[in-house]
Amino acid sequence: MQVKKKNGIKGGIYMRITGDVLIACDDADVNISGSVSIPSYISKIAPFAFKEVKLLRCISIPENVVFIGEYAFWRCINLEVVKIKSKTCTLEKGVFRECIGLKHMTLPSEIKEIPNFAFHGCRNLESIKLPKMISSIGVSAFSECGLKEIAIPDAVMSISSDQFVGSFFLTKIKYKSHIYTYEDLVTYGAFTN
Repeated sequence: MQVKKKNGIKGGIYMRITGDVLIACDDADVNISGSVSIPSYISKIAPFAFKEVKLLRCISIPENVVFIGEYAFWRCINLEVVKIKSKTCTLEKGVFRECIGLKHMTLPSEIKEIPNFAFHGCRNLESIKLPKMISSIGVSAFSECGLKEIAIPDAVMSISSDQFVGSFFLTKIKYKSHIYTYEDLVTYGAFTN
C-alpha cells in the first residue's frame, strides 16, 4: 500500500513514501531554494525516485539512508550539491547519471564499490573523493565526465579505459603510486596490481 505523506513544502504538495522507502519525488516537492527535505526515518531511496527533477539543486541524504536505487537521480540536470550523511550507503547503477550540474562529490566513507554508470555524463563533475575502502569501479562509472584528476584507492584491483570512456579532460589518474593520463588508459587499455 502506498502512503502519501505531506512533506510541508509549498503547502499541500506530497512526496510518495511507503514505510521507510522514498518512492518518488517531483518538481512540485522542491522548495524555493532548490532543495528537498527527506524525512529522517527514510532508509531507502527507490530506483528512479528523483528522475528528471529539474528544480533540484541540492540534497542532503539523511544518515539512516543505507540504499539508493538505480538511476535514483538520473537527469537531475541542475543538481549541484549532494551530501550523503550515511557512512555505509549502497549506491546502485546509474545513480547520478547525467546530473550535468553536479560539480563536486564526496562519497560515504565505507562504501566498497562505484556501480556501473554511477556518474556517466556528469560533464561538469570537477572533483570526486573516493573512499579508501573502494575495491571496485564499474563499467562507465565516470564516462563522459568533466573530471580533470582522480585518485583511485589502492584497494581497487584494476582500472581500465571502460570506466572513463569519453572523459577527455582527465589528465591525472593517481593509482598505485603512479600517475597516468586518459591517453595512457586508451593506449594500454588497463592497469592492474
